Amino acid sequence: MEQRIADSAKHQNAIIEQIKALLKQSNVSIVPPPSYELECNEDPVVELLTEQLVQSYVKQGGDPELGLLEQLITVRRELAMLGVEPADSYQAQLANRLLVKAQTLIKTYGSQRDKVLAILGLAHKAANVLQLLGDSAIEQKFFGEITGWLSKLVPDMLKDIRTQHDYRLVNAVFTLTRVINSSGKLSGQADPSEILRQIEEAMRFDLSLALEASGGAHEWSLKSEFALTPTLAAGKNKLLQLMYVGEGQGTYASYAYKNGTQTMQAPDFPVMAKVTDFDPCKGTAVLFLDRFFAQEGETYLRKDTTNKAPIVWAAFANVFRAQQVDQGFEFELPVKTKTEKAVDTVFDQSAKGFTGKFTVKLTHKPQ
Repeated sequence: MEQRIADSAKHQNAIIEQIKALLKQSNVSIVPPPSYELECNEDPVVELLTEQLVQSYVKQGGDPELGLLEQLITVRRELAMLGVEPADSYQAQLANRLLVKAQTLIKTYGSQRDKVLAILGLAHKAANVLQLLGDSAIEQKFFGEITGWLSKLVPDMLKDIRTQHDYRLVNAVFTLTRVINSSGKLSGQADPSEILRQIEEAMRFDLSLALEASGGAHEWSLKSEFALTPTLAAGKNKLLQLMYVGEGQGTYASYAYKNGTQTMQAPDFPVMAKVTDFDPCKGTAVLFLDRFFAQEGETYLRKDTTNKAPIVWAAFANVFRAQQVDQGFEFELPVKTKTEKAVDTVFDQSAKGFTGKFTVKLTHKPQ
């Protein structure tokens, strides 16, 4: 027992000597945090790799203060278990240096989004150590610094979604909200319901659809435009994503017949659309449409004859057979970010005597 006490006391004295030498240095050094993308970090593999890299920086960036504090906590716990009253450990001075380090990192790099994950990693580690030390005053001040910093990040991200059309930031806001609310003392600083409401307002789109089709002597032009409303849904890898749903009216904008005089009449028709797996990081999304034609068909008028036939239905179904799925059609969309037109693409296909040029546009319209 006496030998264990002597060994622990010797270890404590050695740590305290290192602390004294460190405290003689007036400047608190910081290690510049590495860059880790906050916007596109939702994939589980990427997230795991990033977490490993962040923890590597935490050790590098937190030392020597963080390492000395951890050693100090361990040896003081050993002495307490052996019934020895721990000596003055300078823990408050070390903790204050750690606080200064966090403040400097936030002041210097906190506005750079690619530095957020690294700074947060170090801040969480430091917070855990401060809790073990039991210094509530320093702990409260530390959390105040972190909370003040984080509270400024989310509104700026939401603003950039609205004004800069940076749709990748939706994932970043979800990530940051989750981090804030899973970090003990920071829990409750970001209301998920309120942030989701703001994201839903910021991520609204108008869907524009246009079909130029032909078959034989017939030429048709159909159009539709309506708003899509975002809602939370499970996407790929069971991660939460926004899905966009809307309903509108399609109309036959024009008709031409090349072999004589013929007119056509067709009613407006309902269109139901859904955009899923909207992933601006990968640049992809999927559009589902139930139809883009009048289901009851068109009426063709020529001299004294009247024929009713669903020719556009046949044209659309044949031309876009590759996109046909149960209950409708699915089109894989290329997605762009940092532009108002998130999607602006044309599907130009032909089959069985029909041709179809189908234009899909997704325009950002935040509320």
